[in-house]
Amino acid sequence: EIWKTEEEQSSLNLFDKHLYTLETVQLNPVQVDRLLETFDIGCPAWLNQVYVQTRDEILQGVVPCTYDEATDLASLQCQIVVGNHRPNECRTRMPFEYDDFKLKKDIETKHRKLAGLSQKKAKFRYVNFVRSLKTFGIRFFPAEDTKSNQPVLMGIADERIVILDYLTKDTKNVFPFSNLCDWIVSSRKTLQIRFEPSSKQSLYTLQTNESEEISRLIADKYFSFVVKRDKELSLRKLRQQQKRQRRQRRDRKSG
Repeated sequence: EIWKTEEEQSSLNLFDKHLYTLETVQLNPVQVDRLLETFDIGCPAWLNQVYVQTRDEILQGVVPCTYDEATDLASLQCQIVVGNHRPNECRTRMPFEYDDFKLKKDIETKHRKLAGLSQKKAKFRYVNFVRSLKTFGIRFFPAEDTKSNQPVLMGIADERIVILDYLTKDTKNVFPFSNLCDWIVSSRKTLQIRFEPSSKQSLYTLQTNESEEISRLIADKYFSFVVKRDKELSLRKLRQQQKRQRRQRRDRKSG
């Protein structure tokens, strides 16, 4: 079972221990945050579950990473699999787009620096490294920038749209929702996004097979963004009003 004690089970209340096993549970980011905050690395069951899920997201390209980030993660994976560096013994995998790169030297160099790191600590470091990536928690879609005719990865985050270089995974553009005007699926494979005229780029057009799915996701994220923004604005106005009222009461007393 996932939890060792009833106290641990009830403290988070994340899973029904009678319905789920380690093989079937998929942890969402909020659950993992709570796990990382609540437990130390001495609990191997949850740590291994989170590590395996995180590793698979990297290898499948769900969380895009640059070459340097990929080699950092591969060296940690070597430490987890074989322990301290031994030549020709690490057969770690990389995200698919880096499979053809000549990586062995870079990975081995980084792996040597991890000597003495235990498997548990290496897994913990791997999970935290992935969760610190700028691409973590963002859903990405392959697309083509119609202006440059170059392939890109388009990511929809909670408060922004992120455009990555398809090969290097470097950030090419970031469009905050605060500058978003509207978006249109002009054809089955064309998505047009308009931003405020003051923005660096007022119109961004993409070719993608997933234009309708992207449009739906933008709508969901943008709606949540607007609700949060309006709530914060209302709260700010209320605090300003309360501050003015307190100042007026003080003025009346002093007068």
